[in-house]
Amino acid sequence: MESLGAYLKQERERRGISLSEIARVTKVNERQLGALEADQFDQLPPPPFVKGFIQAYAQVVGLDSQEVVRRYQEYRQAQQAAVVQDAPPPPKPPLWERKPLVWSALVVALLLYLVAVYTLDLFPQRARQPGPPPPVAPKSASPSAPQAPAGVAGEATPPASPGGPSEATTREPASPAPGSPPGAAAEAPGESNAAGGLAGTAGSTPPAPSAKVSLQARAVDRTWIWIQLDDREPREVLLRPGETARWQAEQRLVAIIGNAGGVEIQADGRDLGKLGPPGKVVKLTLPEGLPPAPGSPAR
Repeated sequence: MESLGAYLKQERERRGISLSEIARVTKVNERQLGALEADQFDQLPPPPFVKGFIQAYAQVVGLDSQEVVRRYQEYRQAQQAAVVQDAPPPPKPPLWERKPLVWSALVVALLLYLVAVYTLDLFPQRARQPGPPPPVAPKSASPSAPQAPAGVAGEATPPASPGGPSEATTREPASPAPGSPPGAAAEAPGESNAAGGLAGTAGSTPPAPSAKVSLQARAVDRTWIWIQLDDREPREVLLRPGETARWQAEQRLVAIIGNAGGVEIQADGRDLGKLGPPGKVVKLTLPEGLPPAPGSPAR
């Protein structure tokens, strides 16, 4: 099967286009384009950049960019499969690590057997042992109960309670102040409790809303951008001169710009201008990777 680099080089030469012309249009370094045609992917940036280079290369030469990217992905999958096949198989773990449930079941069964043997051996011995004889109560003459006086025979004496009086029965309600409406003293505890509840509610502060991050890119030259918002799937765009793109994330935004001198950047409302010379690849992470604004003192 023809390699991707050989295919691109053949199509470029068949159309009479030089590498320098492609480098001038795509803003990709000519050395990196040569490595792409030589299938030297280890000398190229990470796969997201290579994918953008291939798309820009295909558009200049006049090829189907989706078809070329598909060829590149098939090439990467074949490389990964070859690495997996060449890797030695991992050593097998010991038997007790491969089958922990079997060993656990054997240990539990052994413990249950020992408990059953001990129980059957102990209970028959207890059944054969005679119990102690019941105690004999001593015979004693019961004294005659004293008779109650005739004068108090018809009166019932209430039994004394074992404890003192409860607070609810001994406490008297506070008398209201002169001129206060009835029931004011009874409502005072409820009002104090309500006030305490309101005070506790007022002391709690609602959580602050999460701040958002935003990025705006206005193209002054042809530029490829790779963008990821929070944990979503990354996206790629190819901006042409005069086009503007805006993104917004909840917590984190990562952007890789293939042509730093081809776009003017505005991050979180701050005008950063161009982040580098033409053809330079830069990575921007918001909010922690935000560079200082132009003209601001270095920290």
